[in-house]
Amino acid sequence: MPQTYTEEKMQRDFNLLADIEAEPMKTNVTWSVKYKISRERVRQIREKAGLPTVEEAKEMFIVKNFSELMERVRDGETFASSDYFKAHEDIGNRSFIKVIDKYPELKELYNNAVKDFEYKRANPTHKKCWRCKVTKSSSEFYKDKQVPFNGLSNACKDCTKEQVAYYYNIRKENQVGAEPVEMKVCSGVPELGPLPADDFYRMKASNLGLQSTCKVFHDAYVSARNTKGLPIKEAKLYAKEFTLEHYKKEHNKTMVN
Repeated sequence: MPQTYTEEKMQRDFNLLADIEAEPMKTNVTWSVKYKISRERVRQIREKAGLPTVEEAKEMFIVKNFSELMERVRDGETFASSDYFKAHEDIGNRSFIKVIDKYPELKELYNNAVKDFEYKRANPTHKKCWRCKVTKSSSEFYKDKQVPFNGLSNACKDCTKEQVAYYYNIRKENQVGAEPVEMKVCSGVPELGPLPADDFYRMKASNLGLQSTCKVFHDAYVSARNTKGLPIKEAKLYAKEFTLEHYKKEHNKTMVN
């Protein structure tokens, strides 16, 4: 016996349609859970009312707001990072790719927007200093090849100079009146124990006026890096073994406990 379409059900469907019209990108499963009906029933009601499917609604939103989306892409925003995109959590990267694959002209606009962002990232006119938090002209930053994308130091020139001066004064104060050391432990081979100060190269920037590693270790490490082309870790291991062998052979010095 067919079920009666009661006034209660009519009101339910009326409310459901209002919800779908307000949030057309919400899935049929979402509405089926809220109204305690099947997902298929939600689909039927949506179709009978002439409302777009979930995928159609997503496509319509992306196409309608494409210019706004591209402005945000030019600023480096993505579906994962943008507050704008997060506000429309029903749209994911998959939906976006599906749309631009369907419309070649939109895909071209998207690719151009990505290129614009990459160019701006590699050639910024301004940058924010991570120390003073002030946005300054790119000319106010030193070049630094180790910084990805733009090759500019993360700290501005003023902050960098201030930091260098700060540590220079600390080292200078530590050296004033300090007695010259006669022995020092090589940080590369601490197993050898204290070595004569003459076994270390001078270094004014150091508190003790000596490099942290002995001459033998330093020279072996530089040779391993520049001549042998070894990675840092392997170069240090090579320098350590070379230094231990040198002191054992030339000075009859072995490792200490």
